[in-house]
Amino acid sequence: MTNEISIDRARVRKVVEVAVKATAQEVRGLHPVEAIIGFAEILGRAIATQEVTETAHQELIKIACNHVIDTVKASYIAKGKNASAFTI
Repeated sequence: MTNEISIDRARVRKVVEVAVKATAQEVRGLHPVEAIIGFAEILGRAIATQEVTETAHQELIKIACNHVIDTVKASYIAKGKNASAFTI
């Protein structure tokens, strides 16, 4: 994407809080893979609905994938695990 945007972490945190509150009860009892696939589909739909070029869609996918990886690595670090061992 050619346009730079400033990410407001507080707004991102709000999206996460709303999503967790909205789904916490509904995903309880599901297999974790079912929940992850469901969240991935929501993410894919959110990207697909953006009125941007194919290249911009690809960039949004890369951004989302990298953020997922960074989030998992942060979790490893928080748990005292070796995050550098985590690769895809």
